[in-house]
Amino acid sequence: MTSIGRYAFAYCTSLTSITIPEGMTSIQNNAFEGCSNLKSIKVLATTPPAAASNSFSNDYVDTLYVPKEAVSTYQNTAPWSKIETIIGF
Repeated sequence: MTSIGRYAFAYCTSLTSITIPEGMTSIQNNAFEGCSNLKSIKVLATTPPAAASNSFSNDYVDTLYVPKEAVSTYQNTAPWSKIETIIGF
């Protein structure tokens, strides 16, 4: 699997965190729309997956975990850069 499709997890309010595998290359429109309890995302890839600006509701996501060598890249790549806290692991 290399892509998360449109509306794949939309309005899944039981989703609190997700881990996006290294091979993921794209996240389509509204994939995580309305996931009001999604507070953290962990992305294993050093290259940010291409994501539509409305892939997830940035208002809900508090923390993004990414490989430590990729923190700067995520901080400068939309829509990932809209997440307030980006932490390297």
